[in-house]
Amino acid sequence: MRIFNSFSGINVIKEILRHERCAEYVFECFPPDFLKEVVRPYSDIKSELKTFSGIGDKNPSETVAKVSRASLREEIVHSVKKKVFENNLPYIHLSYYPMGYRTICAFRVDCDVTDRASFFNLLNHAEKHELPMTWFIDVASQESYMKEVASIRKAGHDIQLHCYNHVTYGNYRKNEKNIRKGKDLMEASGIPVSGFVSPFGQWNPSLNKVLEDMEFQYSSEFAIGYDDLPFYPFFNRHISSVLQIPIHPICIGSLRNAGFMPHEMIAYFDTLVSTKN
Repeated sequence: MRIFNSFSGINVIKEILRHERCAEYVFECFPPDFLKEVVRPYSDIKSELKTFSGIGDKNPSETVAKVSRASLREEIVHSVKKKVFENNLPYIHLSYYPMGYRTICAFRVDCDVTDRASFFNLLNHAEKHELPMTWFIDVASQESYMKEVASIRKAGHDIQLHCYNHVTYGNYRKNEKNIRKGKDLMEASGIPVSGFVSPFGQWNPSLNKVLEDMEFQYSSEFAIGYDDLPFYPFFNRHISSVLQIPIHPICIGSLRNAGFMPHEMIAYFDTLVSTKN
């Protein structure tokens, strides 16, 4: 796998501005002085184990995108804005959040090896606090009560696919077989499927190709991007048709592995949410 894709620096900037739905004149204001230093790393599709700041000496880790696309995107946009403002023009783009909101928060559950009792225990908590969530189904472990899972859509919950077997493969054929089996079983239970998140947050070009061929609208893998705005991955002269919706990659399991106590987990997410406001 090549470290960098074949997009030119100018095309990378154009694609980032396309994500922002910028006004046409903005595309004429490219700053040329940071193409190699900033733009090319944005195209790196490798992942690596990273440690995130925690509490005290407890720091959780996860395998995520090697390059923080969020930081690079912000630097690119800031540089483009500077050039636009130098020309006495406004920087016009699509609002980052819908309906005038200052920010948004979405609750996602990856149902890894989840038994019926655990599933409905969490559902009861969600409904108690009036929190509609997106549930990504690990079909092999939830196949026996899939009809019951389908019924929660009536309460406003969204149900999408995590996998059949909890594995992300490195080749097309195995990924396609795993994803298709899970998708077919969910749809046979009356659950329409348009979204996907991979086991362990892993991403690779062959997985992306499967999702494109099966016409998924979006997926969410922190091995390609995290803590960022939604984007369409581009690599090897190709722009994916599958929207990536990045999340924060640290979950309760990651914190548990780092030795966090329940009150420390709450404090971690309180701090995280405050930094996003």
